Amino acid sequence: MMPLLYRLLMEQMNIDVVELGSGCGIAGIGLAQIVPGSKVLLSDLEEAQDIIAKNIKQASLAFKSSLKQEVLDWNQPLSPTEDHKNVDLLILCECIYNADSDPALISILQQFIKYSPQVKILVITKRRHFSETEFFDLMEKVGIPILEQCLFPLPHHFSETDSELPKAEIYLYGAIQPEKDWE
Repeated sequence: MMPLLYRLLMEQMNIDVVELGSGCGIAGIGLAQIVPGSKVLLSDLEEAQDIIAKNIKQASLAFKSSLKQEVLDWNQPLSPTEDHKNVDLLILCECIYNADSDPALISILQQFIKYSPQVKILVITKRRHFSETEFFDLMEKVGIPILEQCLFPLPHHFSETDSELPKAEIYLYGAIQPEKDWE
């Protein structure tokens, strides 16, 4: 379905991953449990750190995988630590629902790209309202292209108010287009 993503996760050894806006950390922890050799950093605001820590303690990791956590505010400059350099994959799972945070999110993505030009960005979302389109418009504006995408139908019990089956949208973004000025 998404061959580039599959190769990145299943064929690359020792993948470095950062999950932005981790919340409880389910996406990053799930990856660390199934992808051997993954080094996953779960990042979110201070108020999410306790639940992330509890979930890390409960995780059963794949062979040679690791989990760490950090406080990361998208409105602050990204520090050039080792955890922010040479990142292979950024995960954004349910992070684009608030259009007000999109400029800060795009800025932090651009900062990661400076330290890791080869980074891929995995966006997983279920759109709830039209304003979520702003994120995709901003990604296009700054020149970060979609490499792959797919729709994944979600389990659902229909009622008379439903107009269509809900679906998860999965996007893999890649390198900056050289002709675009993204600063």
